[in-house]
Amino acid sequence: MSPPPKSFVYVWPFGAVARPLASNPLVFHLSTHRDGRLTHDPHLRGNDRGVGNAYKRRGSTDVQTMTVRLKDFYADWCGPCKTQDPILEDMEGDWEGKVEFEKIDVDENQDVANEYQVRSIPTIVVENDEGVVERFVGVTQREDLEAALEEAGA
Repeated sequence: MSPPPKSFVYVWPFGAVARPLASNPLVFHLSTHRDGRLTHDPHLRGNDRGVGNAYKRRGSTDVQTMTVRLKDFYADWCGPCKTQDPILEDMEGDWEGKVEFEKIDVDENQDVANEYQVRSIPTIVVENDEGVVERFVGVTQREDLEAALEEAGA
C-alpha cells in the first residue's frame, strides 16, 4: 500500500481528525477536537508537530494583524504554578500590546481545560488565529515561551 499524500487528512464521522506525519506518512496523529485542531504530541518536532488547524484559511496570512494568545492553565493549590507566575508576570509587561495573556483556573473552568486537553498543570498554550502553535507542560523558562510567541507571530 502506498502512503497517502502529505496533505491528506482523514476525518471520521465522530469528529476525530488524523493527518500523516511528515517523517513517516504511514503514522497518523489523531485529534478529537470538533473544530479540526490537531493536538500537540511533545515527542514530535519540526514539521512533525501535529498542531494547528487542519481547516485553516489557505492563502497568505498577514502576520502583523494576527492575534497571539498565551493561556496559562493553573490552580491556586499548585506549587509549580506559583513558580511559573513571576515568569509570566514579568513577560506580560514586556509583551504588552503584542500578546493577550489569559490565566485560566482549571478548578473553576473545567470545560475550557477539557477543550484544551489539560491533564497536568501548569500548562501553557500559545496560539494564534490559525490555532495552537505550542504547548508547554510544567514550569517553562522565559526563553522557551518567548521563542513560541515569536513563532506564533507576536
